[in-house]
Amino acid sequence: QRPGEEDKRDAAAWKSLVLAQPTPENVRQMVQAFQSGELDAESFYDIVEILMNDNSESKRNVGFWALSSTSHQKGFELAAQLSAEGDAALQPRLNEYMYNYNNPRTLGILDQVLRSSNPVAAAAAAQVITRAVDRLRAGQPPGNPDQRGNRAQSPGQTLTLSSYHRLITTLQWLSTRSGTPLSQCAQNLLSQLRSNTSPA
Repeated sequence: QRPGEEDKRDAAAWKSLVLAQPTPENVRQMVQAFQSGELDAESFYDIVEILMNDNSESKRNVGFWALSSTSHQKGFELAAQLSAEGDAALQPRLNEYMYNYNNPRTLGILDQVLRSSNPVAAAAAAQVITRAVDRLRAGQPPGNPDQRGNRAQSPGQTLTLSSYHRLITTLQWLSTRSGTPLSQCAQNLLSQLRSNTSPA
């Protein structure tokens, strides 16, 4: 066995451990296992969802910490689902988590969500994109308008209107799907992106 190999757990073992002992350390190790590829996304977000739906505030808090430590299509979809279910205590944090996908490193995930078959998540993605684009067009910093002290974007990762041009193909596709709730939103975003360019 390679060093550390005996410490590896399968998905069932992680689920059993974290749900029985949802300590910050166990949850941190589970996040690391997911980020290293030891734990698959489906299993990871299944465990996170169970934690975040628990009646215990401490379990919901560690569940949210695990969610917010990652960026993934399934993570955004889970946040959108929980937000739609109306958990008042988590709502501001869920909204911030979803809005923070407005980052050059994670716009590709928003693109995937817009193209997904999950209408709740796609609508949430369109909403957070619209909010950020509105702020950029108004000359305001794109940081989350609902929160102070956002994590700064990495150097070279500045968000501009031009950053959203990678979404134009997807928005064009959505805009042609007349009769869907996202169609008009996509048309509005396309109009905004085509009529403005971000200052250099």
